[in-house]
Amino acid sequence: LADLEDLFLSSNKFTGSLPAEIGNCLNPFNLYLNDNNLQGSLPSQIGQLTKLRGASLFNNYFQGKIPDEIGDLKDLIALYLDTNQFTGQIPESIGRLESMVDLRLRRNSLSGTLPTELGQLTQIQTLYIDTNPKIKGRIPTQLSNLPKLDELHLYQNNLSGPLPPEFGLLSSLTYLYLDSNELTGSIPDEWGELRNLEQLFLAGNNLEGPIPDTFRAMTSLRYFRASDNDLSGQLPTELGKMEKLEYLYLEENDFESQIPTELGELTKLKLIHLHGNDLTGVMPEQICRLMDDFVLSDLKADCEEPDPDVTCRCCTSCE
Repeated sequence: LADLEDLFLSSNKFTGSLPAEIGNCLNPFNLYLNDNNLQGSLPSQIGQLTKLRGASLFNNYFQGKIPDEIGDLKDLIALYLDTNQFTGQIPESIGRLESMVDLRLRRNSLSGTLPTELGQLTQIQTLYIDTNPKIKGRIPTQLSNLPKLDELHLYQNNLSGPLPPEFGLLSSLTYLYLDSNELTGSIPDEWGELRNLEQLFLAGNNLEGPIPDTFRAMTSLRYFRASDNDLSGQLPTELGKMEKLEYLYLEENDFESQIPTELGELTKLKLIHLHGNDLTGVMPEQICRLMDDFVLSDLKADCEEPDPDVTCRCCTSCE
């Protein structure tokens, strides 16, 4: 098959392994073998497919390490190795994939740290390395060198250390998912520069400190989930400036004082979860009017009788 240009064998019930002879197919542009029952290791000879632009191997049972030779595929634009059983570290050679736009390694058993060489993928737009619970260590600051990055998925790993302030430079970022890790420290003020960010997931970490006032500039944010952390201080009135916000999950933190009336200015809000904090006082009437106008449909607070911390006439659920 030396003259083969494209191989599309997705969504069958093929079994067995990918033979080393795959390296003899010198001309393929696309290799689609996803959604089968293939297993075994990924042969190092795959690095000989130097014209390859798309490789889709997700939803199989491939095992072993991702071969270093993967870095020889300089024209590769999309690499989908997700939902397999790959182990070992992500090879540093992956940083040589200078044309890479879409890289998906999620739902494997990869381990070790995230290689700093990921910061060399300057064309990348989508990066999925979530749901690899053995991946540990810090988030590389070098990821801030990716000017076209649109989606970054690093949730459900075992990452630790602080949130990189340098991420404030990722001006193209739209989706940032860092939930369910062991991240610590505060939310950086610099993240307020993420003007195009639409979804920010930070839930299930060990973050502390306040929500930065600079978040008022994040006017594209629609979904903010920071529940199950140790965030504290007052809820900033500046949240009322995030005019596109639809979902606000801040439950199970250490926020205190009263709920700001400015949240009632968010006319697109569909959900607010504030329970499991130290908030007190009365749910602002401005927020209840959003319920009355059928804008807001899910409002939770610590309003359970007979001794509520927050008096709320309009909450859909009290804790």
